[in-house]
Amino acid sequence: MIQLNLLPDVKKEFLRTQRARRRTIALAILATIVAAGITVIFAFYVYGVQSVILYTQTEDIKKKSTELSGIKDIDKYLAIQNQLANLSELHDNKVNMSRLLGFLPSLNPAPPKNVKLTNVDVSTVDKTITFKGTIGDYAALTTFQDTLKNAEFSYKSDGNDVKNKLFSNINIDAATLEDAAVSFSLIATYDDAAFLQKNIGVVVSVPSIETTQSVVGTPQPVFDGGGN
Repeated sequence: MIQLNLLPDVKKEFLRTQRARRRTIALAILATIVAAGITVIFAFYVYGVQSVILYTQTEDIKKKSTELSGIKDIDKYLAIQNQLANLSELHDNKVNMSRLLGFLPSLNPAPPKNVKLTNVDVSTVDKTITFKGTIGDYAALTTFQDTLKNAEFSYKSDGNDVKNKLFSNINIDAATLEDAAVSFSLIATYDDAAFLQKNIGVVVSVPSIETTQSVVGTPQPVFDGGGN
């Protein structure tokens, strides 16, 4: 049996091109349909499912808030919980002014320039210390003032060694000669780092350098036994 191909080559090429075109159009339509379907699914999730989830969570929050509000004395419990959370920080920032008693002997010049303190007033608001007492003469009072100016304190903070001046703005508030001695009142601004609870190993020292009147000597008792 003999078969004759009656279609010329040009016709066959045309038909092949037509079939390829139809396949390409079909694939493009299918891709468009798939993309549209994915877009619809995402839109449904974003505007539908997420809205439902958000509404459900909002209603749940409102419900829980109402339940908490109904608990008796809930405000007190929350305040206590907040205070407990900050307890460590509050303790670290607590001021320990009892350290001052240990500092005073290091701040007293050697005789005959030493002071006899009758009162020490501390203002934690202004961060000042008012020293009141008696001293031999005005020159000795100036020496005491210079001693406070030169006083330093060292301590450890977060594992680091730190050294700073203990006082600033040291001013003689009053000085009166009475019975061969000078009664005085002196105000000094202190560095509160010396008294913070978190700073450990605080040590006060006065360098042995010449002040305007004399050389600062060894520590001496500072409180007058008859004082308040």
